[in-house]
Amino acid sequence: MSLRILVKYLILSIFILLIGLIAYSYAPDRSVEDLKKKWTYDDSKFMQVNDMDVHYRISGQGMPLVLIHGTGSSLHTWEGWTNILSENFQVISLDMPAFGLTGPSPEKLYSLENYAYFLDSFLSKLQIDSFYLAGNSLGGAISWKYASLFPDKVKKMILIDASGYPFEKDLPFAFRLAKNDLMS
Repeated sequence: MSLRILVKYLILSIFILLIGLIAYSYAPDRSVEDLKKKWTYDDSKFMQVNDMDVHYRISGQGMPLVLIHGTGSSLHTWEGWTNILSENFQVISLDMPAFGLTGPSPEKLYSLENYAYFLDSFLSKLQIDSFYLAGNSLGGAISWKYASLFPDKVKKMILIDASGYPFEKDLPFAFRLAKNDLMS
């Protein structure tokens, strides 16, 4: 068998393998109602904020502690923490716009400043104007921005592996790709 035929079979095999992997990993879209059945808690709630149906939960009593999740995450990130912290605090967690059951912002407003103003609108609807604020990753950057815009509302802030500190170097490839206009 010639090298040329061997290369053709190899390319054909790789192509068939890729098609098989794509077919195997295909998952059809699921309705929001199906997702809500699977991913809501007994104490999950939904509230309209800035034309979005925001998924959130409030657990426990005491000083409000607002938990903001990071990229590719949801309020479920905080499940273990909520179970413990709700013994001493009123723990408020939510799916930020573009995450979890809240879904996308109708106006595609995803800057840190927009997230901070969204968070303020959310907390205002809950009539909460004094609280502790904790954020992880992107949630840390949102918390940081929020505290800079509304310093009188945040009594204490907890940043866990927070993003947002300015880079002196170029951004990593994944972040440059995410900032590309074609991705929004």
